[in-house]
Order: sequence, then C-alpha cells, then structure tokens
Amino acid sequence: LYRIQIDHTLCDIGCVDPLNRNASLRPWITIAIDECTRGVLAFVLSFEYPSSAHVARVLARAVAPKTRWLADLGIDADWPFFGK
Repeated sequence: LYRIQIDHTLCDIGCVDPLNRNASLRPWITIAIDECTRGVLAFVLSFEYPSSAHVARVLARAVAPKTRWLADLGIDADWPFFGK
C-alpha cells in the first residue's frame, strides 16, 4: 500500500429502463489499485459523472475491511486488501 492508483472508467454496459426497455444510462466505475500487488483495494459504481466525492468514497472503502460487506452480500470469500 505504498502507492495506489485511482481511475474512473465509463463501463461498457447499458442499463435498461424496466418500464419501456430503453437503454438509459451507462455507469462509471472508480477503482483503487495497489501498484505493487495490482490488488483491487476498492471500487465505486455510480451513474453520476466522476468527482472528488467518488475519490473520497473509494478511499474510505479502501482502508476498511470488506468482511462484513461481503457477508451482507452473501459472498463467502476473502478480500485481504485494505488499510492505510
């Protein structure tokens, strides 16, 4: 965790409106990756254009353990990348 990279990317998927089946929006992903291990520390998926708020949110998620979040999603896996 000596140095991490944060980037925003427009996802190459389209979300469809459930009522009229029209493609409405494409989500953005903001991702934090550790340079040394190339491990994903955190990500934020949003329909809003990237901003400093997305960077703040991904940094907050990067330092926090993910065990409870994964358990809430019903995922039985380990995500060892977190910390300052």
